[in-house]
Amino acid sequence: MGIAASARCRQILRKVAEVVTTAAGRASNQSVDRRKVVSDAVAITEKLVLEYFDVDDIELMLIADTDKIIIPSVRPTRARVDVPTLRASRQSDLEAYIRLLCETLNGWASKLYEVHGEASASVALGLGLVVLEKTQRGKAPSWQGQSSPDVFVTLNKLHRTQPGTIPPSS
Repeated sequence: MGIAASARCRQILRKVAEVVTTAAGRASNQSVDRRKVVSDAVAITEKLVLEYFDVDDIELMLIADTDKIIIPSVRPTRARVDVPTLRASRQSDLEAYIRLLCETLNGWASKLYEVHGEASASVALGLGLVVLEKTQRGKAPSWQGQSSPDVFVTLNKLHRTQPGTIPPSS
């Protein structure tokens, strides 16, 4: 960590301490909305803590996914049997995934090439499919505009022909 970063970390710690101390003082007043005081303090300190630990936008998405999807999925309860990782993907989920994946890969790619992607899913089969293609920058992928239902039909046929497998529900 450089000198400037170290100095900024100390500033962040002082600011967090100031925000918490100020909020505690304000919350001790009986006529104040304590929930609002706390939520305001949390909003300010969360941003500072993220900066302190140098959390970038991708890491923030991973933290949010862990909190909203992974933890509830690995720790279901009798009261909460809905498991987020078993839910069917929405089209908006697929589009967001492909957009992020392609942006990430294209950020790593040379300036000569780019990656295009498309995602689709079959709820009936419980399958998802991602198609990626590397092209010269500015050129459209060879499959653009084509859909993939034939792949799901083929996968379903293969699955049904395997001995000892249980066919997916229709």
